[in-house]
Amino acid sequence: MDEKIYKVRVKEGETVVEIAGDKKFVVRSFNQIKRSLGRELNGGKLPRVLRPKKKKTPGRKKKGKRGRPKKVVVVVPRPDLSKLSLKELFITKVPKRDNHKALLMAYYMNKVMGKREFRGVDLIPLYKEMNFEPPQNISNFLRRMAGEKAGILTHGRKSGRYKITKEGIEYIHVKIPSAPKE
Repeated sequence: MDEKIYKVRVKEGETVVEIAGDKKFVVRSFNQIKRSLGRELNGGKLPRVLRPKKKKTPGRKKKGKRGRPKKVVVVVPRPDLSKLSLKELFITKVPKRDNHKALLMAYYMNKVMGKREFRGVDLIPLYKEMNFEPPQNISNFLRRMAGEKAGILTHGRKSGRYKITKEGIEYIHVKIPSAPKE
């Protein structure tokens, strides 16, 4: 007897939720995701279950416990921070520490101003624009950030230059808290 695989895909705005597995798992997972999002997806109704796919088993059937394929993919859209001004960026993301502020400014220099690499003195006008006190020795501060294990900044091609890495951009989206929505 072939086991049916049910697949559900719900798109609400820019959020996409895809669940695949047996019917009981799909229903249970859908209800958990509804609760975790804190609102009713699709009017609170379970969407129409898409065509069940038959499980293909090559060769002879194996005896014993059947494995059920379970897959839950939740794609949460990220806000596009590259279209914001520096002040809007600091309003959207609320940096708590000095290295978070410097990282946001490095992101702004890279994505908005289009500078691949920057020097420590390039950040000073941004600190003044935001009415923040820059670190005493900004080059040393950036050098320590580039030397950390997190790898959020790296050294540029020339001496004294730095650039933000993919890990640094991921760090901005994941680790730096966003402002609470009203």
